[in-house]
Amino acid sequence: MSAKYGGSVYLVSAIVTLSAAVMVIASRPLLPVGIIIKLISIPLIFILLNSMARQQDIYFWLNLGISRIEYYAIPYAVDLAAFVILMIISCAIGNAI
Repeated sequence: MSAKYGGSVYLVSAIVTLSAAVMVIASRPLLPVGIIIKLISIPLIFILLNSMARQQDIYFWLNLGISRIEYYAIPYAVDLAAFVILMIISCAIGNAI
């Protein structure tokens, strides 16, 4: 269900994550820069998407039994886990090249 209500978060975060991964593959010393970019982008994405979202949408998901914490935290937790895994893979590929 998080793919339905967090789809826009996943899409925007995937763009940032993939750009950071490509940057790390190209030059491994840029790993801290990629991490900083990701840490800065998470609150910006949260603020922008919540300011543009319709407020009625959250009540639909709350009525289905999803809590506010789940509504806001699950997309970002999944994104952070994907980012960590992708950075590990990118570092390994960067070392192999």
